[in-house]
Amino acid sequence: MTWHSSACVSYESKGTQVLFDPWLESKAFLGSWSQWPPAQETKRDILNIKFDYLVYTHFHSDHFDQKFLSLYLKAMDDINHKPIILVAENSWVQLSTSLLNIAKDRAEVRVLKSGQKMDLNSNGFKMTLFCSDHCDPIACGKIIPCFSNHPKFRAIDSVALLEDEHSKIANFNDAVSSNLDIHLEKLGIKVDLVMGVFSAAGSFPQCQLDLTQIEITSLKTNFVTNALKRLALTAERLDAKYIFPFAGQYILIGGKAKLNEDRAVITAAQAKDNLVEFTDKQIISLNSNESVEFYKGEVSAIGKPYIEPTEHFRNNYLQEYENEKYFYEKRDLESINILELERNLEIASKKISKDLTDDLNYSISLRSINSDFRWDLNFQKHLKWGKELTQLENYCEIYLDLRLLDGCVRKSSSYGGFTSMHWNQAHIGSHLQFKQSSYNASAHYLLNFLHT
Repeated sequence: MTWHSSACVSYESKGTQVLFDPWLESKAFLGSWSQWPPAQETKRDILNIKFDYLVYTHFHSDHFDQKFLSLYLKAMDDINHKPIILVAENSWVQLSTSLLNIAKDRAEVRVLKSGQKMDLNSNGFKMTLFCSDHCDPIACGKIIPCFSNHPKFRAIDSVALLEDEHSKIANFNDAVSSNLDIHLEKLGIKVDLVMGVFSAAGSFPQCQLDLTQIEITSLKTNFVTNALKRLALTAERLDAKYIFPFAGQYILIGGKAKLNEDRAVITAAQAKDNLVEFTDKQIISLNSNESVEFYKGEVSAIGKPYIEPTEHFRNNYLQEYENEKYFYEKRDLESINILELERNLEIASKKISKDLTDDLNYSISLRSINSDFRWDLNFQKHLKWGKELTQLENYCEIYLDLRLLDGCVRKSSSYGGFTSMHWNQAHIGSHLQFKQSSYNASAHYLLNFLHT
């Protein structure tokens, strides 16, 4: 197994090579996320490797990099190599649709059923993809895939089990908290190595306007501690000998760079050191493009451990991108048609109201940071929406660029592929700021379907 950058890893057994989640070209989440450490050398190297398979675990833009995939397929086309692209089947078609649009006749796209084992070669190298969600398998007792009742509440992620005649590796990626480890444990699956994320993505706590610095620091610590405990628990359930914390680092660039110190993100070196508090498993650490070899379930060779770039290098890198504009900032504020925006929000609010099954007693107010525009949603038994509604006792105010709000609600009904202008992308990318009396997960989740 070779770690390249972020969630990008590759596996090789008996001459067959598989590449996962190459985020190597684009800036992710509307342009605010950049790879850390920088991945330019990695990108050049991978463009010269003939991978037999490419696997995408889900469509978040730090995993599914459309620009890099186009570059890679062009490079492979030039040498007459046609890779196979694999994804797990779930209720979301955006990823597979986008892959088909990009691949055309340059690669074959296969959608694998959850839990279906696939032979990667004739020498015992196999892979199984499991679609993950956030149900409680102990309570529901269902077999994989264990989908929630409403398709809009199903998770987008997947977990990969890779095995050959000697070893088994479970790539949990971002799905460490999905409870899928309980399913796999019930199936009797045991592995040698568990890999998973060790930090938190999203806007909390760095975008919370009404928290003190002490509260932000406490939340950061709790987020990271829980992520590491969950990774250790996953390894325990699957009886793994080794843990590889990965996919947990990124850096904010441009105007959001000032939020970097308040993110619930630690370095890979810190993750290795901190994990020993929660497990007696052996912790693996790798620098970019370094590998670990397994033979009969044991590490037989390992490359250089992770080294964090210097603060001087980091500062220079951030300075290079300090004037970088995000996608929505490249549009003139004056170009927004307010009447059309209000019509779109009206349509989106009606659509959201059809999915409201519970009386949430919660208000969300969307407020522009560069105009006096606002749109209110009161999540009660019957959703109310409009301008200047009376706020309920439990509420959240979300502040964002008006150009971003306008972009998030625009999506053609005929378009089924992936779009970066999405509420969830804005949330993860730290493009939203919050003031709130409380947090209501169900109400916030419904905003993911704000587009028209």
